[in-house]
Amino acid sequence: MLVKLNVKNLVCAKHVAQNNSPNVNTFSESNQKALLCKAFFIYKTIIQYPPQYMMKTLLHYAKSLLQAVIIFILLSLIVDWVRKPNQPLQSAAQTITLTDGQTTSLQSFSQNRVAVVYFWGSWCRICSYTSSTIEKLHQDNIPTLGVALRSGSDTDIAHHMQENNLSFPNFNDSDGLMAQKWNIAVTPTIIILKDGKMIHHTSGLSSYIGLKIRIYLADIFG
Repeated sequence: MLVKLNVKNLVCAKHVAQNNSPNVNTFSESNQKALLCKAFFIYKTIIQYPPQYMMKTLLHYAKSLLQAVIIFILLSLIVDWVRKPNQPLQSAAQTITLTDGQTTSLQSFSQNRVAVVYFWGSWCRICSYTSSTIEKLHQDNIPTLGVALRSGSDTDIAHHMQENNLSFPNFNDSDGLMAQKWNIAVTPTIIILKDGKMIHHTSGLSSYIGLKIRIYLADIFG
């Protein structure tokens, strides 16, 4: 049978508290009363706060969220500016030998296209998250080159890559000399190149969507 709901009776709140998650398999009278109480509270909230007030509240929170996003973006830009790498002279034409024995250069690697150079370390905790994002870019056929900073031998790097299901190519910066020449202040640091020239950079934790947008903009305006 249906249970009558007395909205003035405080027992309603008691039933809500005691039956917060009613069992549908044993839908007792008490459970029915709890659900009716919940429905009443929702109805009361809608009546108490008309659509105009709710819209005003939503706009207030949306404005606050937008302000927070703008502040976050500005802070990120400031941090990136402080940590800005410096591309060494003649670095684009310099031959680089990768851990798999192949050779390349930043000029040929990014000729007529946007490419990503990723400074990371196997000891870097944040890199463990960013590396999976870089791997997605690599799987998207975006030219990607990792620079493994002080991460052991070529075999150590290959073992780390295999353990973490990573396959993008790497240069072994075992002594940190390349990172020093580029003035890399922190790992991970991501550099976006085109025709061997640094177009954009960022550091710290980066999202896949964020990097895709940066790459797209670098391709258009680079």
